[in-house]
Amino acid sequence: MDNDPYYPYRKSPRAHFHNYAHGVYFITFCTEDKIHYLGEIINGEIFYSDLGHYTVQCLECISTRYRNITVEHYVVMPNHVHALIEIVESDTAPSHAVRSPLSIVVGQLKQAVTMYARRNEINFRWQRGYHDHIIRNEREHGMIAEYIIDNVARWADDIFSK
Repeated sequence: MDNDPYYPYRKSPRAHFHNYAHGVYFITFCTEDKIHYLGEIINGEIFYSDLGHYTVQCLECISTRYRNITVEHYVVMPNHVHALIEIVESDTAPSHAVRSPLSIVVGQLKQAVTMYARRNEINFRWQRGYHDHIIRNEREHGMIAEYIIDNVARWADDIFSK
């Protein structure tokens, strides 16, 4: 496939030394072209669109659907989502899986929101992929949790607000 022009080779942004089957991760994924589909922030308060409300519902249902995955903190911003996700290694997960539990969860969440948009005739698209960061210690965990919790208040300074 490396020589096929329809499937150009893309270097994976995932850490090659980690299998993503367990751990705590800070993830971010954005709307296409950073368009504010999910709501708007006025005077430091988030007002969700229908799509933003549905995104929140999807995030809150993850641990019901996946018993070994917990969304510890999240924030849905006008054009992106941040979440702190913990994956507890499951002995029922196949060891030969091509996709990691993290990529499956993010992919299914993005797909659910996209399908909701289509059913409701909302013009919407996610940016391809997502960013992840492996949480390595308690200090880092606390700093990122605080970043997520305070994200709405810092919107005016956010690189994604423009």
